[in-house]
Amino acid sequence: MLKKKVLIVLFCLMAFLIAFSHFTQAVHAEGAEFTVTPEYGGGQTDASLGYFSIKAENGQTYPLTVNVQNLNMEKANDFNAQLVAASTSNSGHIDYTPTHQKMVKTKAPLLPDLVKKGADQQSFSLAPGALKKVTFMIKVPDKGFKGTVLGSIYVKRTSNNEVSKKGFGINNRFAMTIPVVMTQDFDQKLTPKLSLTMAKVEATSGVPQVVGRIANSAPTMFGQIKLNAWVTRKNQTKKLYEKRAAKLSMAPWSTFKYAIDTNNQILPKGQYTYHVKMVSGKKTFNLKRNFTVDDQARAQVNQTLINPEKAGLNWWLWGSIGMIGILMIALMAYLIGRKRGVGRHDA
Repeated sequence: MLKKKVLIVLFCLMAFLIAFSHFTQAVHAEGAEFTVTPEYGGGQTDASLGYFSIKAENGQTYPLTVNVQNLNMEKANDFNAQLVAASTSNSGHIDYTPTHQKMVKTKAPLLPDLVKKGADQQSFSLAPGALKKVTFMIKVPDKGFKGTVLGSIYVKRTSNNEVSKKGFGINNRFAMTIPVVMTQDFDQKLTPKLSLTMAKVEATSGVPQVVGRIANSAPTMFGQIKLNAWVTRKNQTKKLYEKRAAKLSMAPWSTFKYAIDTNNQILPKGQYTYHVKMVSGKKTFNLKRNFTVDDQARAQVNQTLINPEKAGLNWWLWGSIGMIGILMIALMAYLIGRKRGVGRHDA
């Protein structure tokens, strides 16, 4: 019965990784010149999965080994392999590649934290056709950990054997990833802890948007998400702008920025609320965060737009200048008139 539950959970996890597996196959087909395959050791729950699925025990050490083979039979290739903590892309999907995505601050271990300092990556060279075993020794804390540790072994070819054509250099970089899922209890059910940590106006690719940062502050994956986000005036219900998405997923301890287009218009000055409704199975999360749009925020966005808004006439400023001009003309006329009057009196 336990084995059946484990297989069901693993099947669900595999659904998260289908898109990634397509990515690795596509990269190889386009001339990656190498392959990466996992070699399973202790703790692996199923050797047919194609990725590491480790049921971990307190204080134990587990080798994560991949076989990297250089498929170029004429030239050597250089590689870099590293452990990566899974993040969530701004498109709302779990990402197993190195990114600069903001993560939730936590004392809980991420995958690179489970190896000795400086041992989270390795660089090496492979002769033509050669194969190398690359191993990372994962040490589970003596007190264990809660939930899921999610990440990958990311292998990148750093050498460049492509030939330049017509004076232009080719700078291809190929990479492959083997996901890693570690937990101490595959039957443990944890509820994601979601929050909106930021909302503001921004410009992405020269287009004005309202952006909210969604955070998952729990050591659990969250998948098959239906998301609806919208913007209202503060304390109002009328939806000014809205955006929906489906089949999203989030990694443990991760955040992502979800952007709502505003029809190429920067929001006018005022106070607003960013709303998010996220549904996965029987779980529903309703989040909201207030934000303010002022002149400074509008100006910062406007200067990055492809088609910036034209500054309108400042009637107060021009009116003031006009009044000063009229007063100066009146003063000059008065002084000239007075001078003429004095001249006639003297005569």
